[in-house]
Amino acid sequence: MSEPREQQKRLEGVPLQIALLDEIAERLSRIEEKVRQVPKGVLPIIVEVKDLCILNFLTNDPFSRLFSLTLYNDGPDPVYPGINIAQSVTMLKPGEDLRIDLEYPGIERLYLSVARGKRALIRGFGVY
Repeated sequence: MSEPREQQKRLEGVPLQIALLDEIAERLSRIEEKVRQVPKGVLPIIVEVKDLCILNFLTNDPFSRLFSLTLYNDGPDPVYPGINIAQSVTMLKPGEDLRIDLEYPGIERLYLSVARGKRALIRGFGVY
């Protein structure tokens, strides 16, 4: 008589076990997604800008989006950087630096422009 009761208790625990396993699988999936988004390297950048310079990180080395970007303007003139779009939101004066950290791989292109007849040497690095 006690045997059917034990079987019934075991069956009642099965839905709970399934729910717990489903929760574990979901959490592992989220961890795997985070692991895929860990930076893998550093890309050095040195560019002399005389008009408009476009660096496309998807079609050129590293063939990947960047997590972050650090730029230094060595001058002699100001440069106008644009991230993913050509329109700049700031001016980077000689001697200044700019740091952009998205914490996810979202930087595809870097646009650098200077005023007509001006030039600037830009150096820095991107993390991909």
